[in-house]
Amino acid sequence: MIRSMTGFGAAQTEGTMGVFSVEIKSVNNRFLEFGFRMPSSLSRVEMDLRELLGGTLKRGRVEVSIRWMPRGEMLPSLEINRPLIKKIAREIRECADNLNLEPIISAADLLSIPNIFIETPATIDDKELWENLKTATAKALAEIQRFREREGARLSHELDILISELNENRKQIMSRKDVVLFAFRNRLMKKIEEFNKSGSAPIDLARLDAEVLIYADKSDISEELARLDSHIGAFRELITTDTGEPAGRPLEFLCQEMLREVNTMGSKSHDTALANHVLSMKNILEKVREQIQNIE
Repeated sequence: MIRSMTGFGAAQTEGTMGVFSVEIKSVNNRFLEFGFRMPSSLSRVEMDLRELLGGTLKRGRVEVSIRWMPRGEMLPSLEINRPLIKKIAREIRECADNLNLEPIISAADLLSIPNIFIETPATIDDKELWENLKTATAKALAEIQRFREREGARLSHELDILISELNENRKQIMSRKDVVLFAFRNRLMKKIEEFNKSGSAPIDLARLDAEVLIYADKSDISEELARLDSHIGAFRELITTDTGEPAGRPLEFLCQEMLREVNTMGSKSHDTALANHVLSMKNILEKVREQIQNIE
């Protein structure tokens, strides 16, 4: 089974320390990279988060957004900065006296001033914090994994169709390659007959057979077809078998190798029908390459 690198999962749980909401998004990336958006008070468990997520997600750019609504003893304590308020009020009165203005100021005005409250964070037990956050993260992780598996199943189906088309072209080339050799020999025979009719010295048929053998050796694509068949089999096994390991990079490698064999066949082919099949296979492999860019 293959998995997509694109996915989304979200979960919300309520525990002893409040409500935790976790959202996980992932997109294509060559390696596994994490990005976290969460309150600074949760940064102490970032390594635990990386270990938990990395145990399931193997490739992709993963964005994790966490919201924490603490409750009870987890709420920070607030205290008004009284010295600051007194100083501000005194400055306002002095300014009003200097300008002959009435010092109209309310408590609401003072409380709206930045940094007027002193916030003291609650004492947090790291182990308890992680146990609360872990539950929500694990649920979101399970959801994004199901999403990636569904996308992977869709990709697997599309890739199977493309590989079947590729294999059909391979079979057509296999059945055509011997015909091409006979056609080449017949063309040579026809030219020799025309040459002999012109009254020139006859050409040795042994030389003709030698030329045909040289052409056959230079244009032989049997090895390329055999390797392509092997690569197709390995590719199909990867998209249908769940090995537990990421399949994206092995599939990329096989796609490159298949394209290499197809290009070699194209360079050896001097037949229009074979050239058309080669062109078709190149187009198919380009579509395959685009699809596997999203596979974990």
